[in-house]
Amino acid sequence: MSSTRITEPLGGCRPHCRLPSVVHRDQFRTVRLSLRRQVPSRCAVRVAFDARFIDDRYHGVGRYAYQLLDALARLAPGDTFLAIHDPRRPSTRLPLAPVLSLPNVVAYPLAVGIYAPQEQPALALALMLARADVCFVPYFPAPLFAPCPIVTTVHDLIFDLEPRYQHGRWVRYYYRPMMWLSARRATRIVVVSESTARDLGALYGADPRKVVVALEAAAPQFRTVTDPAVLADVRRRYDLPERFIMALSVRRPHKNLAALIEAFGRIAGRIPQDLVLVGERHGRYDDDVPAAIARLGLGPRVRELGWVSDDDTPALYTLAELFVMPSLLEGFGLPPLEAMSCGTAVAVSNTSSLPEVVADAGSLFDPRDPADIARALEKLALDDALRQGLAARGQARAAEFTWERTAGVVLRALRAAARRS
Repeated sequence: MSSTRITEPLGGCRPHCRLPSVVHRDQFRTVRLSLRRQVPSRCAVRVAFDARFIDDRYHGVGRYAYQLLDALARLAPGDTFLAIHDPRRPSTRLPLAPVLSLPNVVAYPLAVGIYAPQEQPALALALMLARADVCFVPYFPAPLFAPCPIVTTVHDLIFDLEPRYQHGRWVRYYYRPMMWLSARRATRIVVVSESTARDLGALYGADPRKVVVALEAAAPQFRTVTDPAVLADVRRRYDLPERFIMALSVRRPHKNLAALIEAFGRIAGRIPQDLVLVGERHGRYDDDVPAAIARLGLGPRVRELGWVSDDDTPALYTLAELFVMPSLLEGFGLPPLEAMSCGTAVAVSNTSSLPEVVADAGSLFDPRDPADIARALEKLALDDALRQGLAARGQARAAEFTWERTAGVVLRALRAAARRS
């Protein structure tokens, strides 16, 4: 009987498992299938983690990547995580150094930009040289020519669902083709909500057997701030009103902030709270908020703070009497979860993933109807007991979401993908 000598162990565990050195050809398939079932549960895995998204340009995706890499490394101390990062673009908002200092995280510098023409061959070569068992990408574009299984993340399908985003060249010539190819090349696809899972199946025909839902979580610093000195300092530095409703988002069309301004204009004369908007403008899209404020004469009642540091955001949430998110679409919706973690009542849109996040711990409204937004805000603004009840339920709801739990789901997906190599 002829035989083939196997020079490396199979199943994505090359340096860590001792396997027979000779396998007969007619037994090869049986041995390989057996390894797929058994090896990864006992063997360490080398995970290449694309940490280039931990960058000041990528707010939500960057925070997701940062928290997940940290949680994965702590949850699986026997596995190795190769953090592929671009040293030319340091992250000041989420410094990578603390995560790279973990004993099972290895820095892997790769000076190639996200979406750059050379990205695909550069990543394929890097993954080959790193001898990665599996590659994790915290966003949608997969390294299509990777020599190992791939696990990608799809946060939302907003570029497909929001008409104002659908005609750009990047969407037509990069995003849509890459999303289609990545959905087919990936061994597993992590999505951050059931809503995104449904959209991915409907729009790109993703195989539901390889789609894994891993809900996000608020970062550990998002807790009720109890130090009066800290709260007073934040109130002073940002010149905050005594009582206010807070909204936090980048100024992009699907965030629907102009509808929030119109809703607030309907009730401003009947409630004691002002409106505080946190988040910077997006240079690519027109900002219709200032015009709406001027048209409705709300200048004295609406405060625009622009960008606020992560260090100050928990205090802002704590000081706010109510947090509102009127988005037309979200993939998950971290700000309401952060607000709930800080003990603040929330009112959110009844669309996409937001009802999944808040469940019965928040007030829901139709984001396309300013009158309905106004109704929800006025009811909460004038009823202290209702706000306090929602705030208490919100904190309990937020405690159900942890990065350790998210990392556990993703880790199982990574090991399942490695098992298929």
